[in-house]
Amino acid sequence: MTIQNLQLVNVLVLIMAGLIVVETIILVVTTLTLSKQIQDLDQNLHVLSQRSAQGMALARRVITAIEEGTPQLAKVEDAVEKQLSTLVETTKTADQALGRGLDLLRFETGEARSQVDTVLSRFSQQTFRLHRLLIHPAMRASEIVHAGLKVLKQTLSREAKSPASYGPDKETFI
Repeated sequence: MTIQNLQLVNVLVLIMAGLIVVETIILVVTTLTLSKQIQDLDQNLHVLSQRSAQGMALARRVITAIEEGTPQLAKVEDAVEKQLSTLVETTKTADQALGRGLDLLRFETGEARSQVDTVLSRFSQQTFRLHRLLIHPAMRASEIVHAGLKVLKQTLSREAKSPASYGPDKETFI
C-alpha cells in the first residue's frame, strides 16, 4: 500500500488528533461536572438519610408508646363507661325527683290560685254589698232632697207669679 498524497494524510491525522484532544477535553469537563453533581447528591442523600433515621426513631418511639398505652386504653374506657353510667343514673334520679317536685308545686300553686280566687271573689261581693248599702240610700236621699227642692221651687215660683201672667190656654196646648 502506498500513500500517494502524504500531505493529505498528515492533515487528516492532525484533524483526527485534534478531534481526539477536543473529545478528551469534553470528556474531562463532563466527568468533573458529573463528579461535582454526584458529590452534591451524595451530601443531600446523606442529610436525607440522617433525617430518615431520626424520623424512624421517632416512629419507633410512637409505636412503642401506642403499644404500651393500648392495654391501658381498655381500662380507661371501662372506667369512663362506669362513670358515664353512674352519671346517667344520677341524672335520671334527679330528673324524676325534679319532675315530682314540679308536679307538687303545680298542684300547690293551683290550690293557692283557687283559694286566692275564692277570697277575691268574696271580697268583691262584700265590696259590692257595702257599696250598695252605703251609696243607694244616699242616692235615694239625694233624689228625695232634689225632688223636694224642685217642688218647693215650683211652689214658690207659682206663688210669686200671678195667674194673669200665664198666657191663654191655646198657647199652652199647641
